[in-house]
Amino acid sequence: MLRRWVGSTLVTTLVTACNARAPHTDGNAAGADAGAVTVSSAAPRPTAAPLSASDCGKIPCRIFPDAAAAFSTVLYPLPVVLAIGESHAQQGTESVESTTRHFMRELLPELAGRATDLVIELMLPNPKCAPAANKARQEQKVVTEHQAKTDQSDYVELGTRAKALGIAPHALEPTCDDLALIAKAGPDVVTVSLDVVTRLMQETVSKLVAAHVAAKDNRAVVAYGGLMHNDVEPRPETAQWSFGPALRTLTANHYTELDLVSPEQIKDTPTWNALPWVPGFDRDAHVGRTVLLSASAGSYVLVFSRATTMPVVPSASPR
Repeated sequence: MLRRWVGSTLVTTLVTACNARAPHTDGNAAGADAGAVTVSSAAPRPTAAPLSASDCGKIPCRIFPDAAAAFSTVLYPLPVVLAIGESHAQQGTESVESTTRHFMRELLPELAGRATDLVIELMLPNPKCAPAANKARQEQKVVTEHQAKTDQSDYVELGTRAKALGIAPHALEPTCDDLALIAKAGPDVVTVSLDVVTRLMQETVSKLVAAHVAAKDNRAVVAYGGLMHNDVEPRPETAQWSFGPALRTLTANHYTELDLVSPEQIKDTPTWNALPWVPGFDRDAHVGRTVLLSASAGSYVLVFSRATTMPVVPSASPR
């Protein structure tokens, strides 16, 4: 299992198809492999206190003074897998603090001592098949050109800062066949990229969970990427790109889905308005406060407080 972290050029898989998703109602998990490693549920974990209704639209929510306080609710009980999803920052929003940098600054330190590994949605270039890797990078420009140019550097910095906290960062390691599929995908590059990313994320997290079971380590494995991938109950048309149901079964329901949203991202568009928590939600109603929404146990949306300036996140190591 990869336990190194590199700052070199990476094949980026921050595709625009990973749009913001809302928490879903609870239900039976499905989709795990027949031979999946399971985590014993002989000692049930206590459930967190229910969220209270507030002026957050149709989904119950709770208002917190800061993101760290809201995160404490999400981390109780500590899941085996904490799957964090974000809506990737788009081009033209570089002056606004990205969700990734919010997470680095406000939440990542809370995972020190609670998590062992952080799997990040970035694909490493495979040196065994450089031509395919280069072609795949070119093909993916159609899905990355609309994203903020800081997205990739933020993800690399996230891994660096996690490592400084004692949390091992992991990028995805595609095979030459994976890269060849993306390279020749043409108009289907979004679909093929999503297929590859979903499988690699699930495989990487599953191997880490198996290692935890063998070592009797109760700390969490954290996954960080697009919101669509972590859905526990995805829509039928996007189900093939979510590892949520499989990992929920793998961990005997000790799986938490957390969607992170910067309030500046929320727009009056069909994509955002289709989310069940957005109608009636006023992003300006709780200035300086963090909003945590949850439609069911183990599924959350955390909306960071609105910032007027972009804080500087210091580097984890001297330049």
